[in-house]
Amino acid sequence: MPEHSRILDVGCEIGKPVAHTLASAGHQVHGIDGSQTMVNIASSQVPGNFMKVDMRMYEPGCTFDGVFAILSLFQLSPGEIYSMCCRFSGWLKPDGYLVIGVTPSTDLPPGEYIYDSTWDCTRQMGKPWMNSYTDELFFSEERWKEILRSVGFEIESDSRYSFTPKGLEFNHAEIHYLQLARKVESQPLLGPYPRPTKAELPRMSRA
Repeated sequence: MPEHSRILDVGCEIGKPVAHTLASAGHQVHGIDGSQTMVNIASSQVPGNFMKVDMRMYEPGCTFDGVFAILSLFQLSPGEIYSMCCRFSGWLKPDGYLVIGVTPSTDLPPGEYIYDSTWDCTRQMGKPWMNSYTDELFFSEERWKEILRSVGFEIESDSRYSFTPKGLEFNHAEIHYLQLARKVESQPLLGPYPRPTKAELPRMSRA
């Protein structure tokens, strides 16, 4: 993307590394996060506009050249993930780019998981995270591609790498999987669409 592109970091947390990397490359960075503490830290160390808001309720006042959602979708339900992908498309300009960062279900470490055949996903219940317990959800690489294509994206590239968090409590590497997708449809194929007005309703004629 050209310099000074407007980019949204969804689930920005403290602003590093994603927002910081984008701002350092000369882009106009906007970040959203559900924690005011995270937003305050991001604002203090990264040039950009950051606000506290639930991504599911966010209504931007502009469109973006790029949207990044890096390791910020694990705790959504399957339906919410589909909805968010529709929203990502609506937030992007034509030919805008979406970058999704996840751990695919096919690369989960050993543990207790539940396979959900309805959504073709894997669930991990009661995972310890930041002094609490969360329920997390994982799609496979192919399912992610299907979801993004279904809402008007074209997958341009993907990559994966192994990451081991710092700390003695971590004894295994995590697989992080990135997908770069370009918006090729002007409207998400599965909506949401605006409510039709009376003038737009088709006329019915009697036989």
